[in-house]
Amino acid sequence: MDYRKAFDPIHHSLLITKLKGLGINPCIINCICDFLMDRQQRVKMTNDIYSEWKDVMAGVPQGTKLAPWLFLVMINDLQISSADGNVIFVDDATSFEIVEKEKSSSTQLVAAEVARWSNENMFQIQPKKCKELRISFKKDPGIYENITIDGNTVDVVKSIKIL
Repeated sequence: MDYRKAFDPIHHSLLITKLKGLGINPCIINCICDFLMDRQQRVKMTNDIYSEWKDVMAGVPQGTKLAPWLFLVMINDLQISSADGNVIFVDDATSFEIVEKEKSSSTQLVAAEVARWSNENMFQIQPKKCKELRISFKKDPGIYENITIDGNTVDVVKSIKIL
C-alpha cells in the first residue's frame, strides 16, 4: 500500500500526542514543536516571481534528518492484526499472509483495517498505486476476490518491486 504525500499531511497535534504516548522526554518534544511551528513556504514561479508566504499548518519538512523519524512515530501504531506479517518502509506498507488449503484470505480485512487507521490518522492511501501479488505453488491456486480500497479495485500483479 502506498501513501499519498506521506510527509505532508502529518498533523502536528496528533504527532505530539503520539510522541507523548511513547514517553519521549518533554524537552525533546518541545524542541520538535519549535522545529515544526511557525513555518512558512512560498512557490517560485519564474526567475524573480514568487507567491506570497503562507503558513504551513501540517507536515514535516522533507529532506531533513528528523522527517523520516517523525513519520515513523506517526505510523508506529499501525498494527495489522489480521495479517501474518507486515513491513513499513517510508511511505509504503507491505503485508503478507499465508492462506492454507481450503481456507479463505483475510487480505480484504487487512486493507480495510489499514484504510480505517489511515483515515483516523489523516493519511491518504493511493489505491491506484497499491498492488496485490499472489504466489502459489499449487496446480490449482484457487480463486480469490479482488481487494478494494475506498471503492477502488487493487491491481493483481505478477511481479513487484518492494523497497
